[in-house]
Parts: sequence; C-alpha cells; structure tokens
Amino acid sequence: DEISFNIGLNRPPNILDASCSNITKCDGSNHIIYFIGNGIEKMDFSSDVPISLRYDYQNNTYNNIFVYDANYVVVSGLSNIIYTYDGGENWNNADTQSFSINYDYHGFNSNESYTSFTIKSIYLYDNVYGIAIGTITDASGKYNLIIYTRDGSKTWNRVNPKVFYSSGLGHLL
Repeated sequence: DEISFNIGLNRPPNILDASCSNITKCDGSNHIIYFIGNGIEKMDFSSDVPISLRYDYQNNTYNNIFVYDANYVVVSGLSNIIYTYDGGENWNNADTQSFSINYDYHGFNSNESYTSFTIKSIYLYDNVYGIAIGTITDASGKYNLIIYTRDGSKTWNRVNPKVFYSSGLGHLL
C-alpha cells in the first residue's frame, strides 16, 4: 500500500511505503501516528520527509489502538492486548488472566474458560488508568466484556458481569 501526499507548497508529492496492510485504525499524538491492521506501523511527521517505521509484532492482525502520547500506546487484536512505553521499540503482552474468572450470574454462563475476546474501544485516562469494552466468547456464546487497568496496561482486569447485567440493560453494551 502507498500513501501519497504533498509536503508544503510547490513541492512534488511524496510517496510513503505503508507496509502495514489492511489498515483498520490509526491514532496519534503530536507529530507521531500509529497505523494498525496486519501489523503496526509508526510514522513520524516531524520533518519535511516523514519517517516510516514498521513493527510487525508477532505477525498479528490488530483492530483497535489508543495513543496516550508518543511513547505510551495500547493495541488490541483477537485475544491479545499489547502496549509500549517507549514509542514502539519494545512491545509487551498485557496480562489478561482475570478474563477466565468464573462469575456465577443468572443468564451469564461463565463457568467455562473463554475461547476468545475482542476489544471494540480502548480509552486511557492517564498513564496509569484505562478502560476498554468488547466481547468475550466461551463455549456457550458471546458476552459483553468491560475491562480496566490500574497499572499502565500491564494487567487488564475484567469487571464482574453482575455489575452491568444487574440493571437489565447489559445487553445494550
């Protein structure tokens, strides 16, 4: 894939090699933009000639991203959440072990381990706290998922479904 754009007036268009294919989302901070899809790509627009860096983290496909600042970024794909504190030089897998906690709640069968989860939206309040919503699938079906972090994305914890299903409107999430 190639992206074409003009830099300044009276200059010919420049072509960037956007090697992150099937781009699903992008987010940025200041002069840095991250693209996700089949891989992760970071582009720096701070100079006249943009710099494109490719991060092919574990050959995954990603569907959601939140850039808190140029260094702290959280990305999710199918059943994974990764984060970086250094602008993408080092990516870390977030701990999602709490997703397998068994909750006993009427209408919500969570006695089985999940088979997959997908994050639909991520929001970081600051460099410590964040929240995300999505869906989680187990052998009996697909359910709403709300997760949060209190340690800068190192660990994401699942909100007990009783909290949002008890209102009778949890299905609307």
